[in-house]
Amino acid sequence: FTPRETESTRVDLVDVVRDGLALVRHRSRGLNVELRLTVDGSVLDLDDRGASASPCQTWGARNELGQAFLNLFGNALDALEEDGTEGGRIEVTLECSSTSGPRATVRDNGPGVAAEHLDRVTDLFFTTKEVGKGSGLGLAIVHRIVDAHGGQLALSSAPGQGFTAKVQLPPVPSLGVPDADQGAR
Repeated sequence: FTPRETESTRVDLVDVVRDGLALVRHRSRGLNVELRLTVDGSVLDLDDRGASASPCQTWGARNELGQAFLNLFGNALDALEEDGTEGGRIEVTLECSSTSGPRATVRDNGPGVAAEHLDRVTDLFFTTKEVGKGSGLGLAIVHRIVDAHGGQLALSSAPGQGFTAKVQLPPVPSLGVPDADQGAR
């Protein structure tokens, strides 16, 4: 949570999410959890890295956004593993807009979070996991990263109904913003 120097660039959220899903793919297979990525209504084949998708661009630090999504995927897998949910599923939906910015929804079909805990899950060191299983940092980090990028995080859940995280990020500014391959100046 200490301030870090990061270089902001144009970031394609499709690539960030795909990379995060690739990192948790082995664990999801071991837990028999289906991973699904939908971009603007089209389901992408996670094994086909060359598959094209509409760009979902925002302005920010790619590595930090990647960390936020990796934490969301890890929390979902933890919940599905702890619950032993048969037919576990993590669905990531990206809606791309150059005017309002990209919106990502990460939804699992796990046990969900009790209403009395939902308002606290982004508090630093708060966890619903048993002792030794969670640090209470994951969703706090997600909240900090999204907020630092000028975005909004909305969480919803009900016991037995899964958990949903919606991340709205701002669009890329229209003037004076270099492409990701040019870097920030």
